[in-house]
Amino acid sequence: MNIFLNAIARLLTAVIAVSAWPCLSGATEAQSRPVTLADLGTRVDLSAPAISPDGKLIVVVAARANYPDNRFERSLVLVDTVSGAQRVIAAAHASVSSPQWSPHGDRLAWLESEDGSQPQIYVMSMNKEGTQPVRITNVKKEVQSYEWSPDGLTIAFITADPQEVRQGEERHNKSFEVFENDYLATEALTSSHIWVVSVAGGEPRRLTAGGESVTGIGWLPNGQSIAFASQQRPHNGEFMNASSKTTALKKAEITSENQIVIVPSGMANIVGVPKSSAPKSAPNGNLIAYLRFHGADTWTYVTNVAVVRSSGGDVRDVTTAIDRDIGEFMWLPDSKGLVVVGPDGTRLALWLQPLEGAARRLNLGPVIDLSNVVISKMGVLAFIGTEARHPPEIYVMTSINAEPRRLTRFNEHIAALDIGEAKTIKWRNDGFDQSGVLIYPPNFKEGQTVPLVVNIHGGPEGTSTEAFDLFDQILAGQGWAVFKPNYRGSTSQGETFQSAVINDPADGPARDIMAGLAAVRTLGAVDGDLVAVSGWSYGGYMTAWLIGHYDGWRSAVVGSAITNYLDWYDLSCCGIWASTILGGSPWLQDNAERYWQASPVAYADKVSTPTLIFAHTGDAVSPVTMSYNLYHALRDNGVPVKFVVYPLAGHWPVASDPVNERDTYRRWVSWIDQHFLTPAQRQQ
Repeated sequence: MNIFLNAIARLLTAVIAVSAWPCLSGATEAQSRPVTLADLGTRVDLSAPAISPDGKLIVVVAARANYPDNRFERSLVLVDTVSGAQRVIAAAHASVSSPQWSPHGDRLAWLESEDGSQPQIYVMSMNKEGTQPVRITNVKKEVQSYEWSPDGLTIAFITADPQEVRQGEERHNKSFEVFENDYLATEALTSSHIWVVSVAGGEPRRLTAGGESVTGIGWLPNGQSIAFASQQRPHNGEFMNASSKTTALKKAEITSENQIVIVPSGMANIVGVPKSSAPKSAPNGNLIAYLRFHGADTWTYVTNVAVVRSSGGDVRDVTTAIDRDIGEFMWLPDSKGLVVVGPDGTRLALWLQPLEGAARRLNLGPVIDLSNVVISKMGVLAFIGTEARHPPEIYVMTSINAEPRRLTRFNEHIAALDIGEAKTIKWRNDGFDQSGVLIYPPNFKEGQTVPLVVNIHGGPEGTSTEAFDLFDQILAGQGWAVFKPNYRGSTSQGETFQSAVINDPADGPARDIMAGLAAVRTLGAVDGDLVAVSGWSYGGYMTAWLIGHYDGWRSAVVGSAITNYLDWYDLSCCGIWASTILGGSPWLQDNAERYWQASPVAYADKVSTPTLIFAHTGDAVSPVTMSYNLYHALRDNGVPVKFVVYPLAGHWPVASDPVNERDTYRRWVSWIDQHFLTPAQRQQ
């Protein structure tokens, strides 16, 4: 191991996490109270762990809400994988992200923006404590992603081309041509390309050009070739539109003059739809792996890990037999297989997938949910894991056969609260064995009956698990049970179930949810007169659908929902997905009627449930127009409705806006609470 990493490891062993960063440590004594909205401000969100080549150190991005300044302050924290001791190496920044170790472990890179500028690459020597980071890029558009070269002397990165500079009177001409834009676009999108820059700094060198847009890169171990994914245009709709077959996996070679050479055959002929934008080379350099859709290459089919020789040739899916929607994968150090992550029922699973032979599920112990898996050159694994009664922490496995060990205690103070118990509920509907999660309120006693909140996940390609979720625990802390169903379209049980949403985006999922609700009722713990339904995104869509087709809800919360498929298809950044589940464009044949029949606003005259609607004015995923559709439809039909809009970009405020995130949750809880009360109680 590098002698400087040895020195850092010895230093970290002597540092206690609490004293190193007291602002991230809470009281760990057991507190006899449930989780409340106030605990939003004390949680620590973890992301992007990176493990040193020798497996002895992990750097992770830790974020905590700063309400006075309305931002999440992010810090890079170095953690010893043996002792768990910590040291902060970049503290309280709003934008730090994506740390990566150099191949030799002597340097650390990350992305960061200063004073609202575009994210750039920073590099810091890990040779000694106190070294200051150096910015090595100054490109006009953000650095979208980057990767170290195998020799550690160069970094390749992706950035979009700047806008064309018009001259003379034309400088006032702001027009641009629309392709698969969302309706919020105010300028033409430009293609993204590969550049390389010396770690010592200097001017970066362009490696690709033209209209085709690069979406992900991966160095080959020889240091002379880069595998990359690309699509015909930079628009998100191009990526979503599987039928166009525009996304390709290619290879570039760097000559001694640092020019780009696109391989004219072999890999250049591999056309598919990589769901992951970053192809990864095996450590021995012989194979490249990436994610691609199975079946008809649409978002409604499961994602497999595909491998191809670095020299090109036939592509082979290696995880088909797992039959789960693979979301992450990493090569083993010996290049003989991969570890892959995917949902399985009401848990997430980690499999060892050899290149030849059957996959083997690995032992995760108490870990229910995991993400951001990383592997060192020595075979040490680390990931962000969540247990049933413990919020996310960093976990370490000394080998693929070892049980995970919880390494950090960032959220121990929340785990010490009274946590509602989560149990898997199973039922059968329409030929499918189905599952969901029922969370009881803390200290629930057998024989009690309590109000129930049905909280529907988005996607529909999502999964509800038994893992700790802060908002679910806030709901349970109100004395309510929370039901989280996995309906068809969910990624929880394979391709047949996941693709069943095709041509049935609402009715089938609704029957699944109602069958799950019936299974919950048979347990006898739910007050049948006090049931609310809620969800965000596709969960909001299903909520809006359910209140138009089923009675008995005391209230509903519809967040950033698809309520009008015609608007969604035309205005959203990803509305073209609708064509894969609704038989093509709405503007062909009589498809418009099919789109309208799948839209909840078409059934507003059947709704009587008091409904709270949330939307963001800058949401490119679920345009705010659809929430206005639902609001007017309900109001005009005399339904008690409240419509709350946030002048925010994005689909959900959690990434950058803690104050409005808290306000969303507060209004959500309050709306349900006031409608669980009797009219007399509301007047008190």
